[in-house]
Amino acid sequence: MSRKPVLLVRPGNIYGIQTYPPLGLILVGTALAEEGYPVEILTNDDGDVHFKKKLLNKAKDALFVGITATTAEIQDAIGLARAMRSGFGKKVPLVWGGWHTTLFPQQMAASELVDF
Repeated sequence: MSRKPVLLVRPGNIYGIQTYPPLGLILVGTALAEEGYPVEILTNDDGDVHFKKKLLNKAKDALFVGITATTAEIQDAIGLARAMRSGFGKKVPLVWGGWHTTLFPQQMAASELVDF
């Protein structure tokens, strides 16, 4: 049985540098892959101006899109989530994680851009 793919995303940050691998996404992606889900990790490490378009193209068939974000990445993450809502409504659920989500759970839970 073929499963829908899962897309995991690390947005760009306001400082324009990413000096660490997306370890949380790798961990989650590995667990999902072991259960038979195809997983792709997208990172906007270099401030790619076409990143949003790439995300929307890949997300159209996804089971869900997982977004990790530190507080330095939250601005780009919100922009990506808004583009997802605009393009797909709630057809493709948005699952959030990362330091910003952990530090500000009430803020994130109140957002219409967060499904899980």
